[in-house]
Amino acid sequence: MDDNISLNLDDLTFKENPTRIWIFDNVLEENVFKHLKSKIKFDDKNTDGHGKRKLNGSYGLDKFLKENKLWSSFISHIEYGPNLIDKECFSSLESEPSSRRIGREISDLNEGSQVIPHKDKYSKVASFIFYFNETNEFTKNGVGATQFYVPHKKSKNSRLFNGSLAFDEVDLVCEVESIPNRLVVFQRSSSSWHGVQPITIKSFTRPVYIMALMRDRNLKDQSMEFLNRFL
Repeated sequence: MDDNISLNLDDLTFKENPTRIWIFDNVLEENVFKHLKSKIKFDDKNTDGHGKRKLNGSYGLDKFLKENKLWSSFISHIEYGPNLIDKECFSSLESEPSSRRIGREISDLNEGSQVIPHKDKYSKVASFIFYFNETNEFTKNGVGATQFYVPHKKSKNSRLFNGSLAFDEVDLVCEVESIPNRLVVFQRSSSSWHGVQPITIKSFTRPVYIMALMRDRNLKDQSMEFLNRFL
């Protein structure tokens, strides 16, 4: 297959609460999407402690990319291509190329896994999540959706606090269904609480590619990280 990648970023839905959220649908050409999806394979031993299987820098992602040319082209285009990070709609992300850092993983949520409510590291600018799952009765009912919350205690929205919360300590504001060929981007902020409810469906799987857009950790980040330990 031709390894040229193009992205459709015209089918956009934008939300501003509780943080800036961009939702793009039908991002890749169908044949490209199906080919990328067909190549995703996980080793059940490589999990993060919350049941999430993954390929990243520590768990074989480099080998995977060497063996899958189209995936390598896709990730290169996402991270360095001319029409994503620097697209006009993302101008509020304040990501200077000189201080830009990228984290990446291909991961999967399945039965027993979850993502507890959290805001992300101080030095994260935004998360880019591409969904590679199937459409089925479960996804239509919100299983595997990326959820966004407000905490019961408004103090948890302080710029300093950066711990995690339990699901019963937050209220759901909105959720983004895990629709195939969808890209969701959300900005890290003091109110960017997000997570994924525990997966209880035995046959369910939600593979995604996640790009973490970071900036260099500065002295302010380090100071806040230190002070957050005492909250």
